[in-house]
Amino acid sequence: MFGALSLIILRDWRMHKLRLVLTVAGIALGVSVFFAIQTANETLVGSLNDTIEKLAGKATLQVVAGEAGFSQDILKTVRETPGVRIAEPVTETVASTQIGGGQRILILGLDTTSDLSLYNDGTDPGGFVVKNPLAFANRRDSVAVTKIFSERFGLKDGDKFTVETQKGPIELTVRGIFAGSGIGAVFDGNVAVMDIYSAQDVFGIGNKLDRIDVANTPDTSVDKLQSDLTARLHGGIAVIRPDLRGQSLENTISTMHVAFTVTSILALTIGIFIILTRSASASTSVGRRSPFCVLSASRASISGGCFLQRPLFLG
Repeated sequence: MFGALSLIILRDWRMHKLRLVLTVAGIALGVSVFFAIQTANETLVGSLNDTIEKLAGKATLQVVAGEAGFSQDILKTVRETPGVRIAEPVTETVASTQIGGGQRILILGLDTTSDLSLYNDGTDPGGFVVKNPLAFANRRDSVAVTKIFSERFGLKDGDKFTVETQKGPIELTVRGIFAGSGIGAVFDGNVAVMDIYSAQDVFGIGNKLDRIDVANTPDTSVDKLQSDLTARLHGGIAVIRPDLRGQSLENTISTMHVAFTVTSILALTIGIFIILTRSASASTSVGRRSPFCVLSASRASISGGCFLQRPLFLG
């Protein structure tokens, strides 16, 4: 019986090659899309949390207020709060460049006149260091880039590259190169640092900050400092741990995550539907074309053998 069934299957495949290819492709596509989307979801969330941790450096708390940012006047309040050891203002801008076919670069505005100890790894001698902070800060076009970025596009101290801003194209001059670890390891190494006041001017941010990175003193717990800062700051400004900021951003993309999951389930359902449709058409086809199978088998073998085993073999 199985020999006859194999002959029927092979004959039907030869007669309907296109249908066979489309069936197999539909099943494979449904399964692959399901697992691909699930993998993409996990990778996206993991990458997001990793980026938050690297950008935060050694900060134990961050003062944030969403995409709109907040006034730089808040910095004074934060620094005057008991228990604050370091408070570094930060702006973040993703800009298009005119190198490498329009490569995009993350430009961080930092207070380069400080020691930037929050962003330096003590075990990495090539960490972020500006040789002449005053000269760097006083020249509006000064920028430091990662070693990865400089090697990728052949840049060295004194070279210039152009970025797109709200005011039009502006030329920046490389006056520092730092290691591609820590803050330099995000955005595929396409990271640059400007003095925060220059960044605010060049990109038309005004006196806005995107966040303040805070480190507590040894004798003050992170929880207590978080509570004290929250009591002093108002107007939609939040004080959170860097890892919780990652969870917060993860929640903002939860809708997209659900949409991806629904799409993947739909793709898998379509694959199952194709198998069932194929099974129904196959049963009809066998009964119509193979009277020998129908006449020579019992009722049980007809339903369980010729009609069902064939589509299951195909699926």
